[in-house]
Amino acid sequence: MTLAAITPRPDLEANDLRHPPSAAGLPSESVQEAIEQACALVPPLWTLRNFVAVNPFLGLRDKPFSAAIVDIERIRHAEPLLAIETYRRFFEKGRICEVDLDEAMKEASVALERPDLAGLHPDVIRSAMFGRGPSHQRVPTYSELVDLVESSEWSRMIVEEIAKFCAGRFDAGQSSWPQPHADRSLYSAWRKIAQLDRAPEVRGLIGFRAFVRSLPSDPRACIEQVLGELSVPEADVADVLARELATLSGWAGHLQYRIRQAAMSGASHAKPAEDRLSDLLAIRLAFDGALLRVRSTKPGLESWASARDGALGTRSHAIPQLPVQAAGSFADLEIRHLWQLALEAAYRRDLIARVTAPKDRLRLVHSERLLQAAFCIDVRSERLRRHLEERTDRIQTIGFAGFFGLPIEAIRAGEETGEPRCPALLSPAFRVPAREDRDPAALRARTQRERFHSLFKQLRLSSVSAFPFVETIGQSFALRLVTDSLGWTRPGADSRLFSEPRTGGFEPALESEESGDGSFGIALDRRIELAEGMLRNMGLTEGFAPYVLFCGHGSTTTNNPYASALDCGACGGYSGDINARAAASLVNDSEVRDALVARGIEIPGHTRFLAGLHDTTTDEILLFDLWGIPEDDLGAIQCWLDEAAAATRQERAADLGLDPKSKPAKRIRRRSRDWSELRPEWGLAGNAAFIAGPRDRTRGLDLDGRCFLHDYHADRDPEGQVLELILTAPLVVASWINLQYFASTVDNEKFGSGTKTIHNVVGRHGVLSGNGGDLRVGLPFQSVHDGERSMHEPMRLTAVVEAPNERIERILRRHADLRDLVANRWIHLISIDPDGAGVFRWTSRGFQRIGDDEGERE
Repeated sequence: MTLAAITPRPDLEANDLRHPPSAAGLPSESVQEAIEQACALVPPLWTLRNFVAVNPFLGLRDKPFSAAIVDIERIRHAEPLLAIETYRRFFEKGRICEVDLDEAMKEASVALERPDLAGLHPDVIRSAMFGRGPSHQRVPTYSELVDLVESSEWSRMIVEEIAKFCAGRFDAGQSSWPQPHADRSLYSAWRKIAQLDRAPEVRGLIGFRAFVRSLPSDPRACIEQVLGELSVPEADVADVLARELATLSGWAGHLQYRIRQAAMSGASHAKPAEDRLSDLLAIRLAFDGALLRVRSTKPGLESWASARDGALGTRSHAIPQLPVQAAGSFADLEIRHLWQLALEAAYRRDLIARVTAPKDRLRLVHSERLLQAAFCIDVRSERLRRHLEERTDRIQTIGFAGFFGLPIEAIRAGEETGEPRCPALLSPAFRVPAREDRDPAALRARTQRERFHSLFKQLRLSSVSAFPFVETIGQSFALRLVTDSLGWTRPGADSRLFSEPRTGGFEPALESEESGDGSFGIALDRRIELAEGMLRNMGLTEGFAPYVLFCGHGSTTTNNPYASALDCGACGGYSGDINARAAASLVNDSEVRDALVARGIEIPGHTRFLAGLHDTTTDEILLFDLWGIPEDDLGAIQCWLDEAAAATRQERAADLGLDPKSKPAKRIRRRSRDWSELRPEWGLAGNAAFIAGPRDRTRGLDLDGRCFLHDYHADRDPEGQVLELILTAPLVVASWINLQYFASTVDNEKFGSGTKTIHNVVGRHGVLSGNGGDLRVGLPFQSVHDGERSMHEPMRLTAVVEAPNERIERILRRHADLRDLVANRWIHLISIDPDGAGVFRWTSRGFQRIGDDEGERE
């Protein structure tokens, strides 16, 4: 901020803020509608503890992608696509071909309503030069307009002050001294505190406290009053309110998450009562109102509209022109949209060719299989499944949602609330408690440890004891700092040297060698329903092998606030070990098996269900509950898993900057324990497709860890019930993950969380960049970039489904949200007819056979 911006004006008294300029009235109905529209654009932001990959464009899903990217540029002031230079490099390297540009222009001719594009030669696009800067006039807040006129930093100051208040409000117990007025609503508490806070006045907003006292007690009335004082034209109100919230996208997202979670738990609002996004909107707008009172006497800053005209002019940004061959002109964003379509067309063309290529189908005789292994559909499982199947013909792998159809809440011993081990789209239906420790000595030791850690925390955080406590015992931690730094121990984990891979720190009270009881507190009829649904949905109703492995996945990292982002991207950032053990226990239960026979599922008596955990950082597989398994069988299974894990590590080594030929296992394990490691693994970077069909369709293909693989057999699902579950849950979750990686790559500053190296955790649920500013959203820069090149190619998800078109269309008609994703091109939907009738792509006219030239591709 410049010195002029923070120096008090001698001609302005504090009480001047009590006399507002004349306000133009706005219809209350239109203001309320604009508030609802602005709040609907904010996606929820899950906490670091239970990070969920969320679609950052969630509020725009009812708009076509081609229109949404314009709003992203206008409202969020963000880049919705890659730079033209990046696309051109893709073309120079052969990643995009002329046939892909030709296909893109045919698609865009419909999406952009420009029929002249369909006949445009690709050379025109490749050789055109385009201007820099936004293609459309951006919507500013009043403070942003003042910044443009005065070269000041009012917007930054305002965001910092509001973020500081929100950090205290939603501190999640991190602070020893809680913020006052916690029993009041967000807006009401802010008004109380702001009337005493001198910080905005010290930073130049003279008379701010008096202005806050003059505001209405109702947030909606505050919004209407300030909009009137700013003289925002009615046609611009919705955009201005959306922009106001966009400047606080992090805290707005956190509040949206709290509201969503409260609604899912049955409450009608967030806690404390009356917290709403409109409260935060009123607070943000109030700061602009206060700034208007300070700057309204300056010519050109009397209102929002006059400031806009003075700062931006009435002309829109110049639209770059195409060469003469083009029939018309196009904005920079439209050209980048063409390149984006071409990039996606190139990947889609290659993928379809590979999955539809004729190949020898390997059909195993059921009696020859020793192991069937069900893995999560997560893209990181694709490599491991491929390498596992290469070991022997006696293995069949299955792709299924990693919570294994069990919407459970895991309750740790001594706690009342638990961890939801299911996708964020679902609410837990069952509670699974931890097994109580049966050893009295171990129980006493655990209790003593918990008391010690509680006392340690109190002494460390107390304002009185913090400094003498550190000075007194700080040196005793020297050895631990050395072992942590060398990776021998893990900061924040247990203190054992070379500790074993974690299993979630939770032993569920499930089936045990001693009790054989697999009920885990659920009535028999519900257990039967859960088991049947799980087996039918994964297509496992016959041909059971002697051993069936349910393998969840998780990640092991150290000193990483975004650790949960590397666990399951759908299941609230938790690993799948508890679900795997619960699933195995469920179908090992003799009562459940006997009841399933009457429902057409007969599990042989010799079949044993196992549970495991795939650590995606180290690619190690840990098996649980192995009592009673013959040594020969267990040895063979463990050998196959170890060999597949080693091959997977070797394949991933190059992306981690390691030499694949140097046996990278040791270095990869070390990365998981290194508290300075910024890139312990790449998570779901590179994800590009979702394939639902028989494993025979993809078995033997190297899909480079880019595909979500879900088993589906259309002939076993004549009513389409399983397909409906796949399309409305796993596919939607995959699209959320895909679009978050998309956004975090194209503009990491606006949709991601920037560099990890300057992150500070706030409130135990988010990070700041440095020591202030808005809560950061999305993925860190290091999750999508290795410092020299992007590790993720941003492209919309290509969904390939092997099922009859009429079955898919029936499901789309029943589910509006899914239909929006498909119809508005947030995902590309491809169908493969199971009877060999062809491959089809969804267009605005419905399914169209690929290769048929109907003059429409979008």
